[in-house]
Amino acid sequence: TISLSPYETLKHSFSQSWEAIRGNYVVICTTMLSTDQDVSNDYIKKSLFVVAHDVGVEYIIAPVDTVLENNTLMPTAQIKNFGNVSENFKVIFKIGGVYEETLDILNLKPDSIVKPVFPSWVAVRGTYPVSCTTLLINDLYSDNNKKESTLVVIAHDVGVEYIIQPVDTILEGTLITPQVVVKNYGNVVEDFDVIFRIGDIYADTVSVTDLLPDSVITVSFDPWNVVRGSYVVSCSTLLAGDLYPNNNRRDSSLFVIYHDVGVGDIIEPIDTVLEGQLIMPRARLINFGNVRERFPVVFRIDVVGGGNVFIVIDTVELLAGEKLDYTFSQSWQAVRGNYIVRCSTMLSTDINNNNDWQDSSLFVVYHDVGIIEITIPPDTLTERDTIVPTVIVVNLGNVSEKFPIQFRIENVGSQTPIFNIIDTISLSPYETLKHSFSQSWEAIRGNY
Repeated sequence: TISLSPYETLKHSFSQSWEAIRGNYVVICTTMLSTDQDVSNDYIKKSLFVVAHDVGVEYIIAPVDTVLENNTLMPTAQIKNFGNVSENFKVIFKIGGVYEETLDILNLKPDSIVKPVFPSWVAVRGTYPVSCTTLLINDLYSDNNKKESTLVVIAHDVGVEYIIQPVDTILEGTLITPQVVVKNYGNVVEDFDVIFRIGDIYADTVSVTDLLPDSVITVSFDPWNVVRGSYVVSCSTLLAGDLYPNNNRRDSSLFVIYHDVGVGDIIEPIDTVLEGQLIMPRARLINFGNVRERFPVVFRIDVVGGGNVFIVIDTVELLAGEKLDYTFSQSWQAVRGNYIVRCSTMLSTDINNNNDWQDSSLFVVYHDVGIIEITIPPDTLTERDTIVPTVIVVNLGNVSEKFPIQFRIENVGSQTPIFNIIDTISLSPYETLKHSFSQSWEAIRGNY
């Protein structure tokens, strides 16, 4: 209720306020004087449009939840004009502290949506807050301006850190358990298989479960009985979807050493030799192994059932696989008898001792037969006596002998025989025999 004097004009502010609500309105102001004689000027009517500036993010389309590292992502969100006038504004998209891009949205009509695609981003492992924000000046409703999400970028990446064993060199016959250290280089728990290979002769697979990110584990495989040779040793992880295959495999070189030298044959002396002969002992030495070796070799001659009569120790060097007919540095003068000849290698690291020695039998022959006595004829005979020449013969040697024996009767001072006979006899070693010749002689006067 107001009061006015005649012809007075008053600017009146009503006693209650109104909070504008978006929309189109008719605004009417009316005087209500009961005695008013001219009602044509009692009211004024005008239109009112209440503007609502309100844009916002409905939701983030991508990236959300989980993605793989190295994926190329196109950040996208759905933007809406919640207001009642077309709007021009900026939108900013952020991924943690690694990505931030801004786009301009132009003439977005009321109650319309747009799905702007931001510049691409190559995903890097990690957990990130993702946000998209509208930047409309004078936006009346800021609570819908920003949407947030969490993004986990997964990196599947396991690999072999290093091979523990076998590497470098190892002896044949060793029972070894292949071992490696594998690592989870990624950022999620992984289950995967690991395969270990040694050339073409060994392969074994072991499963690894629940390996935590940035953790290592030592993996042991089935034992391997080492066999001589040169090998490529490899170990590989077999994770499906591994993003970084370059670290999945490690290779190493392995050389399995075989120490084995031995005697192939005794070359000299063997079988039989003559007493007094000067012997240079010889033997065939063999390096059955696969590395150069330097080792002592013993050559000895022992009496059968008795002691040693000769020994020499030389040092020999052989290449892998080499055969050598070796002459020892000392000689032996043969003495009659029965002997065992032995040649032995003495390599301290020899793996196979079955071929380290060879034995041979040796018989040193002594040929010696002789006459001990002429028993018939005696010193004096009577003319016309008939005699059978008889002698005592001995075999002084150590082998049976069969040999001719001659009996001659010559005039003194003349080498012309008047009686001559040759028989053949046999004698065992050390045998003495009284031999009567196969022809007789009738004595003739004279000196013989």
